[in-house]
Amino acid sequence: MAPISIQEMEDAIFYCHDIPRPKDKTTQLVQFANDTAAWATAINPTRAKTLLQHYTISLEGWMKHWRLRPNPNKSSFLIFTDKRP
Repeated sequence: MAPISIQEMEDAIFYCHDIPRPKDKTTQLVQFANDTAAWATAINPTRAKTLLQHYTISLEGWMKHWRLRPNPNKSSFLIFTDKRP
């Protein structure tokens, strides 16, 4: 494991406090260590997808500013429902 510099630690702390927050109350954000999760609550999956897409677009500018790239292998979109087929 490579050693981490003080600057990298300070940058990581700044990233945590600088990340954009969702503007609507149905979209939530949570962070733990270097992982971030966003989710939306809606009546139907299409609306939840739209809410998350709006948040993803706002997050894109922030990620470009910090030269961050999400890892598509660690990213996923899940739908949870209490409706039975």
